[in-house]
Amino acid sequence: RISGLIGVAKKKQQDCTELIAEMQQVSTQIKRLQALKETPDKPKKNENAAKKTEKFPSHFNNPTPKNRSLRSCRIIQLTNGPDDEQWRQLWNEYVCNHPRCSVYHRYEFKTIIQQSFQQTPHYLLAVNNQGMVVGILPSVQLTSHIFGNFIISMPYFNYGGPIADHADIEEQLIQALIIKANELGIEHIELRETHSRDNYPVRIDKAAMILDLPDSQQALWQKIGSKVRAQVKKAKRHQLEIRIGKQELLNDFYHVFAKNMRDLGTPVYSKQFFLALLDTLNTKSNGSGNATKADLIVAYDHVGSAISVGFLISYKDSVEIPWASTLRSANKLNANMFLYWHVLSHCIDQKMAFFDFGRSSIDTGTFKFKKQWGAKPQQLFWNYWLPGDSALPGITTNNPKYDIAIKIWRRLPVWLTKILGPSIVKNIP
Repeated sequence: RISGLIGVAKKKQQDCTELIAEMQQVSTQIKRLQALKETPDKPKKNENAAKKTEKFPSHFNNPTPKNRSLRSCRIIQLTNGPDDEQWRQLWNEYVCNHPRCSVYHRYEFKTIIQQSFQQTPHYLLAVNNQGMVVGILPSVQLTSHIFGNFIISMPYFNYGGPIADHADIEEQLIQALIIKANELGIEHIELRETHSRDNYPVRIDKAAMILDLPDSQQALWQKIGSKVRAQVKKAKRHQLEIRIGKQELLNDFYHVFAKNMRDLGTPVYSKQFFLALLDTLNTKSNGSGNATKADLIVAYDHVGSAISVGFLISYKDSVEIPWASTLRSANKLNANMFLYWHVLSHCIDQKMAFFDFGRSSIDTGTFKFKKQWGAKPQQLFWNYWLPGDSALPGITTNNPKYDIAIKIWRRLPVWLTKILGPSIVKNIP
């Protein structure tokens, strides 16, 4: 339609600048949709082999059914009171048994975020008339003079939102959080979910990149293709070494991570945040099953210097890498490819079913990097409650208004970014 309008405008020698801009926007949207849903080739004639169905972790399952009558329940806001330990166990038992819950729905993240970032959690629990947990909604309030006053489920991570036995209970949890938001003068609520919600504005800028892991390293080696194999082989010639561990590798991990964040112009998390994750997620699960696990993986060059790192979080049948960094000086060694090959090999050795590369914007460099390993995109839906006619928020380091700050940050010494970064990044969800 737009192409036709442009043709008419040109014939009439009219200005078609706005039409061309609109065409470019539509083309970008089409490319994004094509990347998310790649149309498979038509099967050849007489081809009887069934195509393998793509699999994804259970928290990407279809949303909670809506064809249920309204269920009576009461909403409880959890605090740090004397009953906290009792609620913690009930909460985690529900998370353990509900297939759509992610690791970030677990109660441990309330304490991790509260202690690491000094932010205010608002954890809502839905309980039925029999006293049974029938739904949860973890969320955190972030307050900043620069970015405003808002609530996110869950900040700093990729997954959150309400999870309940029935869709109407999820809506009750959201409405309870909205009441709280109005009391606190909150500017918006953001729910980071794997599905959209009717009547809620949504942002679809990101997709999670998920790899359905094969049964063996040999199968993975064949699956990744010749180009990726060549890069891994090149890295092996440089005598790189891999270590997988926990707190004992934290200093090496943080050295590489902080330097890479500085080079990107992004404020760095505190070392204490990563230590809290390692300490808490490696604690034996309190009878709730599906224990969490956190590992560090570090690649070293031939003289023993850390050059590429990753942070791994394991839960149920999946492993996610929320943070990974490689020194720019190590790019010529293909250290990043070497690291990811060993990450995936480790996951296969641990009998995990899925590897989550984390979120990416469609068709960016990181999106294409993850795709070459065989990862498939799964759309992420960030659903919003906005008071009145408010516009969708734009709290992102990609916002052009932060360009000057990013350029200045890249010139700071790393030691200074370690001091200044944590107080800034705690307000960037």
